[in-house]
Amino acid sequence: MRLTLCTFGSRGDVQPYLALGKGLQQAGFQVRIATSRYHEPLVRRHGLACLELTDASPQEILRSEGGLRWLETGGNPLANLRAMRDLAGDMLDQQTRVVLQLCEDADALLYAVTTMLVVAPIAEKLGIPAAGVWLQPFHPTRAFPSLLFPQWPRHLPLAGHYNRLSHEVQRRLSWHLMRDNFNAVRVRHLGLSPTRRPYDNQHLRPDPVVYGFSPQMIAKPADWDDRTAISGYWFLQDGEWRPSDALLDFLQDGPAPIYVGFGSMMERDAERTTEIILQALQGTGLRAVLLGGWAGLGERDLPDSVLRLDYAPHEWLFPRMRALVHHGGTGTVGAGLRAGRPALVIPRFADQPFWARRLHTLGVSPPPIAHKRLTVERLTRALLQLTTDSDLRQRAEVIGERLRAEKGVDEAVSFLTRALESSPRRRRDR
Repeated sequence: MRLTLCTFGSRGDVQPYLALGKGLQQAGFQVRIATSRYHEPLVRRHGLACLELTDASPQEILRSEGGLRWLETGGNPLANLRAMRDLAGDMLDQQTRVVLQLCEDADALLYAVTTMLVVAPIAEKLGIPAAGVWLQPFHPTRAFPSLLFPQWPRHLPLAGHYNRLSHEVQRRLSWHLMRDNFNAVRVRHLGLSPTRRPYDNQHLRPDPVVYGFSPQMIAKPADWDDRTAISGYWFLQDGEWRPSDALLDFLQDGPAPIYVGFGSMMERDAERTTEIILQALQGTGLRAVLLGGWAGLGERDLPDSVLRLDYAPHEWLFPRMRALVHHGGTGTVGAGLRAGRPALVIPRFADQPFWARRLHTLGVSPPPIAHKRLTVERLTRALLQLTTDSDLRQRAEVIGERLRAEKGVDEAVSFLTRALESSPRRRRDR
């Protein structure tokens, strides 16, 4: 069976799908990854075919004024969705035309959350099976709120009603903002009739969805049916990478450092954020590995107690760290949990505040600090708790041991094999 998996975004939006794609390939599927040209070398390095979904650079998109506004929406659901619409509106038309052409010979399609509105109707048009392979929870439930909504106060009743309502509101807001573009593309490029309800295809013929995070992070809610599964994280091993002598020497020259990095998050003022980090490190006496990331943190003279890196695989670096400070991206969260290290999360937008709250609820993280509220004083206090609270460390070690026993890729491959083989849309003549 020929599978095309479509995803778009930063490295964190692509890397888990390479692990999943390799697992599917080993199970006998022919797998192609459709993504930005920016990620083609990474995809091919891991032995997977790559199709060019777009030549747009995710880095340039986030660096644009619209991208920076999106990063600054924080926990405001409406502002977040409006910013996404403004960024995605033009891409929806272009990507639909491209994906339709790329996938004409596919037997089934897999799609990330970031490509759902493009791929699901194309599978409908082609009459082939499709499945969601998602890194963030989007199915409505009473167990927790929508990613874009705050947590209901624990001491108040009606949390289940609030949680379910938050998902419905998020879906309706999304549909209100994207409906015209979505239906125009359905009619113009796919010859399909317009839909009148939010996520209509998910109501009439729900595609199976497997979630690439751990049940230790979120147990499968009782109100999700058997067409959804939580498999465990999809970790990719980067066997070709080797640490530099400078990194090895730094790790050997003193006590274990903490990791500080915000991945693909851009900064309007990287120098200010760098200064806050350095002052907090000085105030606590901690050593640190600082990931420059897309924002370019640490591009200045640094003290001997801080080493700046451009890249290191999380699976190699995190177990060698004392603790972690990061933005709360789902891949970084999973890698930190697997390493058994406590983490302080400084979230920006989208799903990051949600994961930050989950880590704090699990007892492996101090209360998160919203990026716009980051100060030297707040960061210093949080770092002291992060590195001296033995309960945080012990709980992180217990969860890490459980995650290392999970087989997320194998579970996802088994689920997808059953779902696609039994789909009424399956093309039996191929």
